[in-house]
Amino acid sequence: NTHSENELGIRKTEIRSKTRGGFVTYAELFRNTSNLFEMLKNSNENLRVFDHGGRRRGEGFSDNKDNDARHVLSKRLGKDRDTINKLISFRQYLNDQAIEFFIKEGVRKRFFENIQTKKNQLINSLKGEKASDEQISEQVSQFIRDQYASYKEGQKKGKEKTKSINSQQ
Repeated sequence: NTHSENELGIRKTEIRSKTRGGFVTYAELFRNTSNLFEMLKNSNENLRVFDHGGRRRGEGFSDNKDNDARHVLSKRLGKDRDTINKLISFRQYLNDQAIEFFIKEGVRKRFFENIQTKKNQLINSLKGEKASDEQISEQVSQFIRDQYASYKEGQKKGKEKTKSINSQQ
């Protein structure tokens, strides 16, 4: 009762991201981080109250909600700022159904890193065509799911090829 919704959200994500709450998938990590970022950014609270540590002198705060929200997440989740930015960008334009799919599949970080450039190109193309955010989200989500299906198929073929080579020896 004594903590705000933002504080509780930070604590839950902090526990999951540091794996004290069990195994966290990469999609779950970027979903939670991005959701927290939006919560903090839209909060009426002074973000300095979420700083980690005793005296909370305000080091690293700039009085810019975006930057301050990233700073809080960096400190509280134990990730550097670049990692926080990556997590937020991986979530961009993925709908909830796609994220749930990636969580269930346990898709690893490497896949999202490898697909990010193609994803950004698609987003830029769709924005150039004046597509709405909903249209972009739907198309990007489907594109990434299709790319993951191809990725999995490639992995399956690679395993079959390795089995074939090993059985011949």
